[in-house]
Amino acid sequence: MYKRFNDLSIKTKLLVSCIAVILICILVFSITVFFSSQRYIQKETQYTVQQTVSLAEEITANYMNDIENMLFAIQSNKNIRSILTNGLHSNANSMQLLENTLLSVDIYNRKTTAIRLYLPDLPDQYASQGSDIVLDKRWAENETWYKNTVNAGGLTCWTVFHATKSSGFITASRQLIDTNTHLPIGVLRIDISILQFTSILNDIQLGETGSVFLVSQNHIVNVSNKKNLDVLVNDSTFMKLLKNDIIDTDLIKINGVRYLISYKNLNNSQLKVVGSVRYSELNQSINSLAAGIFLISLLSLLVIILMLAIVSKTITDPIYRLANTMDNYTGGENIELTIPSNNEIGVLYRSFNRMINTIHNLILDVNTLYEKQKISELKALQAQINPHFLYNTLDSINWMAKKYKANDISLLATSLGNFFRRSLNHGRDFTTIKNELEQIKSYVYIQKVRFKDTFDLYISVDDDILTYSIVKLTLQPLVENCIIHGFEDIDYKGIIEITGYRKENKIILQVIDNGCGTDTEKLNKQVQREFNPQEPIEKYGLHNVNQRIKLYFNQTCGLYFETNEDGGVTATVTIEVKEL
Repeated sequence: MYKRFNDLSIKTKLLVSCIAVILICILVFSITVFFSSQRYIQKETQYTVQQTVSLAEEITANYMNDIENMLFAIQSNKNIRSILTNGLHSNANSMQLLENTLLSVDIYNRKTTAIRLYLPDLPDQYASQGSDIVLDKRWAENETWYKNTVNAGGLTCWTVFHATKSSGFITASRQLIDTNTHLPIGVLRIDISILQFTSILNDIQLGETGSVFLVSQNHIVNVSNKKNLDVLVNDSTFMKLLKNDIIDTDLIKINGVRYLISYKNLNNSQLKVVGSVRYSELNQSINSLAAGIFLISLLSLLVIILMLAIVSKTITDPIYRLANTMDNYTGGENIELTIPSNNEIGVLYRSFNRMINTIHNLILDVNTLYEKQKISELKALQAQINPHFLYNTLDSINWMAKKYKANDISLLATSLGNFFRRSLNHGRDFTTIKNELEQIKSYVYIQKVRFKDTFDLYISVDDDILTYSIVKLTLQPLVENCIIHGFEDIDYKGIIEITGYRKENKIILQVIDNGCGTDTEKLNKQVQREFNPQEPIEKYGLHNVNQRIKLYFNQTCGLYFETNEDGGVTATVTIEVKEL
């Protein structure tokens, strides 16, 4: 997968990478906004349903309070209280007065359907008249509503008489108590049509499919013929929820459909105002939000892709043009590209123009130097003859010296031959420490002959480091420096001591003399100066020794000078432990 992506063009990589990053950002943003908005909308929707149900409960409760006020007004009426306390037989017109007083409470029947008063021991002359307002308690004493009213002890009882889906009424009843004897003197009942009672709920809209309705104990008071309530009728989950006095809003699932149910108890009655709406309807706004977010994200992505295509084209086209020029460049001509801009692409074009100019000049230089190289090769072939001629000449001198028993001349010729052989080292840059020391011995013998044995050489090197590698001609220039400069103005015998030992992963070699000394600080500055590539390789000076040590090993290695206790100079060489 990585190889395939790596093989794509820069333009494709830019588009793919940017689109991937943008998609991730849009996805994270959309998911965050969606779920945050979803929680907010759900919370607000649930709150709206609760407020709607609370409003319906408040309106219904006010209506019920009006009915209860009617009951209280009847109970407090002086005429009714006097008639019931003294008895109907005390006055011939008492029955008519009682009925008129009861009817006057809601003379136009705006709130009530019927008002009835049930009395104990109603005189026969009144009972036989068949009044629909004042009745003997025998007509109702065995009914449930009457028993509940008597047991309520003066509190209002609400009872639903729900005969069919299109008719029914709700009853508010209260037992009348004699204020003097505190004994019951009758039961007052007011009937209200369910249509009249629930018309206020039918006007409250709860979404497109939701409803606000009344529930009495274990059944729905439904006279509006709303089909969406049919699924709730006799549903055990719904009825069980309404019995919970702690939770007044919850989600239930009926036949695979989720409903949001909110309810409020009405006064002290067994009636509840209930709001029901499908949860999917509440999600419509969430779905609209999701669609909006998706559409905006899609349009944003398309616009971004278009912008990326334009931007990537401005980036990749100059690169393709530059790459095509580089691919077709043969190296002979000196071309200069027009710089397209002052940004990074422009920097690349300027660098390319400089590179082409440099290459062109280099090609000219190469062509110029080609002829010089031929001459150098010829001289190199000729130079290869000189060492062999030198070795043969020294061998001839050696044999002639032996023939005439000139041992000093023979040893000198042999030492000189060995010195040159080890110096050349078959063209290799490295030799062993042992070979380097042998070369020093040959060189010192020759110099002792030259300087008439005015100095001695002592070598004290650990045997375990003799086989390790060292750059050839490292110690010889140091010994030469002792002889030429250290012993130049002394009147005593010079001593050169070479020591060597291993310290962890480094080898320390020291060349110590007892000569006249020198300014070692100045000497170290000369040794540590910058490398000059124009310096001839055959010039093996002290600076050259230091540079070759750092080149062949690392920057922690090198050459360092210091003044020793005898007043002479100690040259310390530090190299890495390496096998040849």
